This record gives sequence, C-alpha cells and structure tokens, in this order.
Amino acid sequence: MISAIKKLNNKKFFRGAVLLAIFAISALCYPFSQVQAGRVDNFSDRLTRLAGGVYTDHEIKFKTKSGVSSSLDIIEITFGNNFGLSEISIDDVDLFSGSATGLENEKNLTASAAADRWGLALSGQVLTFTPPTNSAQGEVAINDYVVIRIGKNASGGINQIKNPNSSGIYAVSVSGAFGDSGEAYARIIQNDQVTVAAVVASGSGGPGSITPDNGAPGVSNIFIENLTSNSARIHWETEERSTGVLEYGLDTIYGSEFKDLDNLLFGHNFDINFLTQDTIYYFRIKAKDFVGNETITKDYFFKTLSVVNVDNFSAVGFDGQVLLEWQNPEIDNMAGVRIVRSEKGYVGSPQDGTVIYEGPGLSFLDRNVINGRWYFYSAFVYDTTRQYSSGALAEAVPLASGQAVPPKPEEIDIGKYIEIIGGLRFADLKFFVANETIALDANDENRVSVLASSLLKILLPKDKVVKKLKTIIADIGNSSYLLKIDKKRDTYTTTVSAPGFAGEYPIIVLVVVYDDGSKDSVAGTLAVEGYGVVEEIGEAKFGEAKAGLYANKVAGVKVTLFAKQIEDGEEIWATWNGIKYFQDNPQLTAADGEYGYMVPNGEYLMTLEKNGYRKSMTPKFEVDNNIVNWDLNLDRTMERKWYMNFWWWILAILIFTFFFWRSRNKRKGKAEKEKMRLEAEAVN
Repeated sequence: MISAIKKLNNKKFFRGAVLLAIFAISALCYPFSQVQAGRVDNFSDRLTRLAGGVYTDHEIKFKTKSGVSSSLDIIEITFGNNFGLSEISIDDVDLFSGSATGLENEKNLTASAAADRWGLALSGQVLTFTPPTNSAQGEVAINDYVVIRIGKNASGGINQIKNPNSSGIYAVSVSGAFGDSGEAYARIIQNDQVTVAAVVASGSGGPGSITPDNGAPGVSNIFIENLTSNSARIHWETEERSTGVLEYGLDTIYGSEFKDLDNLLFGHNFDINFLTQDTIYYFRIKAKDFVGNETITKDYFFKTLSVVNVDNFSAVGFDGQVLLEWQNPEIDNMAGVRIVRSEKGYVGSPQDGTVIYEGPGLSFLDRNVINGRWYFYSAFVYDTTRQYSSGALAEAVPLASGQAVPPKPEEIDIGKYIEIIGGLRFADLKFFVANETIALDANDENRVSVLASSLLKILLPKDKVVKKLKTIIADIGNSSYLLKIDKKRDTYTTTVSAPGFAGEYPIIVLVVVYDDGSKDSVAGTLAVEGYGVVEEIGEAKFGEAKAGLYANKVAGVKVTLFAKQIEDGEEIWATWNGIKYFQDNPQLTAADGEYGYMVPNGEYLMTLEKNGYRKSMTPKFEVDNNIVNWDLNLDRTMERKWYMNFWWWILAILIFTFFFWRSRNKRKGKAEKEKMRLEAEAVN
C-alpha cells in the first residue's frame, strides 16, 4: 500500500514538472506583453491627385498600438484591385517612423531584410515591409506614427501609382504580423480640380463621408529651403487640399507671381530662379480650396545669399610663369571662376584687367608673364546666372634663377602708405553667419568665434570710410579678399568660407587704402572651432553586453537642440527653429560622428537618440560665443543574451529537477531490488 502511494506521488510530481515545463516553454514562445494589438489610430492615405486614371503620389500614415519589436513583425499595405502598382519599384518607396510627425526616423529599405535594413517586397497589390534581422524592442515604438511615401514624394522616386479609372470609393488597408490593422478609403472622382475628395479612416463616418466646407484653408509650416545667390524654394502646407499662388518681389507691391491652379494639394513647393544675390525679397501666399474659400497670408521676406569667394587663393612665381591655386566654395549653384590679372594693382571688378582663366578648375599656370614684373591677380567666383563674388586676391613676381626680387611700384605698395591714427576700430566691422540671421559679437580682445567652414560675411558701413576710397582688403590667415559696395551703396561686404581646420587665425586685417596715399587698418582674431563629436562611452558599464574598451565615433545619431523660452513667466524648452537660421535641427551625425550649430547666444540643451543606445539628454548650458559643439558620449543599451531571460532559468531548473528526481528514483529502485534479492537469497 505504501509503495503504491509513493508511486502515485511520484507520478503527480512528474506530471506537475511536465506541466510546468510546458508552461515555461510556452512563455518563451509567447512572452507576456502589455501591448494589445488592435485597430491602428489616425490611419490616412493622402493622394496628390484624385482624378480617375491619373498617376499620383501616396502618403500613408497611421499610429501603431503594437509597434515593431522583432524581425517577424512584418507590415503589409494592400491597395484595392483597381489601383495600378505595376510601375512601382523599391526606389519609389520611403518608410519612416517617429513619435511626433512620423518622419523623425527614416528606415533603410532594401530588397530583402538584413541587419539595420528593412526588406520591401512588392507583389500584386501588396507592399510587404519586413523589419531588420536584428530588430529589437523599439524598432518602431508603441504608439509611434508610421509614414509610407510612394511615388515622386519619396527620395529618388520616379514612378507613381495609377488611380482607378472609374469614380468611386477605394480601400487601402494595413495589416500584418506586427498585430495592428486598419483601412482608409479614397474617393476617386472625374475632375479633381473642382470637386473635393475625402480620405477617411474606417469608423470615422463611413466611406466617402464629407464634412461641409465653410472655412478658408489654413496655411502653416512656411519656410525657405535650397536658398542660393540666385534661387530659392518656398514651401508651405494647407490643412485641406488647395491651389497655390505665390506673389513675390523687391517690395510688398510684389509684381511677380507663380501659380498652380491645376492641382489641389496639401503640400506646396515653388522654386524661384534668376534672383539677384544679397537681396531682400518679399512674398505672400494665396491658398484657395475647391469651393473658392481663400486665405491670403501676411507678408514674409527672405534674403538671397552672396556669391562666395574661393579659399586659399595663392600665386607663386617661377621662371617665366606663375602658378595659381585655389579651393572652390561648396555651393550648389557655382558655375566657375574668372581670374583677372593686372600690373597696376588689384582690380575691383571681373570686367577690369586681363582675363587669363575662366572655368571650374582648381589651378592655372600663367605663362604669359615677364620675369621681374609684379602681377596682381583677382579671382571671382560666378554662379549660374553670371553673378560674381567680391574677389579673392594674390600677387607674385616670376624670376629667373638668381634674379633679385624687384620692389613694388610705390603707388601699389600698401606698406608705404601712411597709417591714419585713431581711425577705424575693430568694433566698426560686422560679422554674420547663417545668411545674416546671426550676428557674431567680438569680445574685448577683438576675438570672433565661428565653426569651421561656415560661410562668414564681413561688413563695413560706408560712413566709416572717411576719404576717397581706392580699395578695401580683408586678410584672413593667408587669404586676402576684396570688399565691394552693396546694392544699397551703404555697406562694403565680402563673403568667405571660414578655414576648414580649427585653430586661432590671429590676424583679421582690414586695410582701407585711400587715393591720397593713406591707409587705415584694424586687427583681431578669428577663432575657428571644430565640430562636436558623438562617441560611444569609453568603458562598458554594468548592464551592458561586455564589449571591453571602445571609443568609436557614432554615425546616425539624431542630435536635437532645444532652446529656453519664457512664456507667461514659465520656463519652456522648445525645439530650436533651425529652419529660421538655415540649419537642420535635428541633425544626424555623419560617419565621423560630427555635428554642430551656429546659434544666437542663450540657454540650450540637447538630446541624443539612436537605436541600440540609451536616449540621453545634456544638462542645460549657456552659449556665449554662438557655437554649440560639445563632445558627447552615448551609452549602449544592454544587449540581451538568451541567459538573461527569466523563463530560460525556470525551464533549466525544472529540467534539472526532473532529471534529479528520475535519477533518485532509479537509484532507489535499484536499491530496493538489490534488497529484495538479498532477502530472497537469505530465505533460501
């Protein structure tokens, strides 16, 4: 009886162990989660055209309740059978995610998924997005927005989706193993120039429901991009589909306009060309919806850039020739460089002197020279509409072997001019960056700070020039530049690229040479600072996968700058408006891990974000030299190993307990059998 009870207890223990093991294995396969899959929120599909049979861009957006946390969490977008997707390729599709707009993080799309790369497959009416093979929690965070652009609105996009030929309401849906689902409905019409079309989410009033339109379209997110010396792109958005008219000119009377009355759009971009450099232009926007409600904005303005001079322009004389070398500025609309030579001193215009070179090169060998004569060279950069920079300067004398350097003509030798006492002060000069939106203030030691390679504009008010002027030259390091009068004829200016290497450039000399043989000069220091660098922390910390020591620069880090604002007496930290200052914010670090901002002086802080690293925030800090370039560290998140999973340990304990129990029972069974054998032998 006792033996039977023991066997029964052993069986119960065994069954319990097996059930616990099954439970543990199930927990491993289906881990607990607080996330509940369901219907996506705010699902929409915005089409740039709504007419039947036309090609159009799509921007699909939804808020996911489940997120994406593994490589199995695929997302599928399915279009109704009447949409034409046959011409769409991977180059015509962009994928983004983010917590605010959904555009914060762009995903890397390839034909098949790999580490840090999403896979995209197109089959019939379905686009399948497969997460990277190394996806982890937060690849797409819970409650993040997902944005998918298809067509010419994608970076590099060429092909578009064709609308159904017939009018009607057509569905676009999202589903997939990531757990969420939803639908949107697009109303396709015969003529999208006169009739409104609704794109509505399932459950928001039914397919095709339209709210009566009684208000003018709101206009927002107005900014200037792609600004050059002769062109600009003006962007704005409307809260409903609208036509666009852009009026612009040299004053608020305008006089010129661009119209797009053929398309009802949410996003509007107008490119203006053939503008004059260093000039203020005014503009306003007119937006009209399909029923004629119109919004006219207030007046805005922007200023075109100046054509930037070459860097490091130098002239070296040899026997019967002069070698000229320079570095071209990094500007999108540069067309070439014109080099002018003179024996009578520097020329102030590209139309003066003898033109010896014109083109996009970086050097020229001037062989049409005579040994023993001084030659003065001016290099003028010109843009695509033949507007010129103020000019960079260099001089040289070719010499035969053993020939002595001759003196310069007295009327040219600036060193022989008489210095005016008590004339110009360094404070009379004005320094600007970011297209004159940020003024750089010199300190008490006449020191001006700037980020390496920044475009620097130097101005001298005309009323500081007290005599009849011959020329104005600014020396920065080893480079010399001409200052020319601006269009208002009240300021002398030049625009240059700051040196590309950090360091103290101890001489900023501005020489004003007058016709009467006198000169006036001031000196200071241009302090060029390097960009900030984001690196991994120097030593692995507790909770990290053991990686030893490392100090690698980190590419692809999203650096966001926040500025302190005071509203109603309260301290508020808002994302710094980089667009206003012609800079990106946030910035993504390049392969060298670098980032940098030129900002108005004030109080700031920054956040750093990248998958695989802990999101971090700097302390708030004060900027007093217009530069944000901290060197920052990122801390890796813990790389979870299999042995860090709680349920693996439960399973291991159960397996150990089971085998221990079975081994013990086997030993006990053998002992009992041996005892019974010995007892039987004793009886016999």
